[in-house]
Amino acid sequence: MTTTVCASWEAPRTGAPGADAGGDNDILREMKRGYTHERYRRIIDTIRHYDPEAAVSGDAIVGFPGETEEQFQRTMHLVQEIGFDVVNTAAYSPRPFTEAAVWEDQ
Repeated sequence: MTTTVCASWEAPRTGAPGADAGGDNDILREMKRGYTHERYRRIIDTIRHYDPEAAVSGDAIVGFPGETEEQFQRTMHLVQEIGFDVVNTAAYSPRPFTEAAVWEDQ
């Protein structure tokens, strides 16, 4: 019998990024994620530096109130640039008792 050990890393997520993979800092700020897409990218780069074979997954939420096509494309670019092994995607939906739930442009 053999034993395999797997290191686990967790990066902050954006729109979803959990850590979500959001590529637009204005949307990340509106979502109150507490990080920038540059910081997210540095974390992924650091993981891959220490473990080039690391499988990387992430979450992405699109359609946040007021999100423009340009902001959406920034997220798409980041997702493609990172080259996730798995991406969980979701369209924004209002959650009760959140600021964004009552914003226009839903």
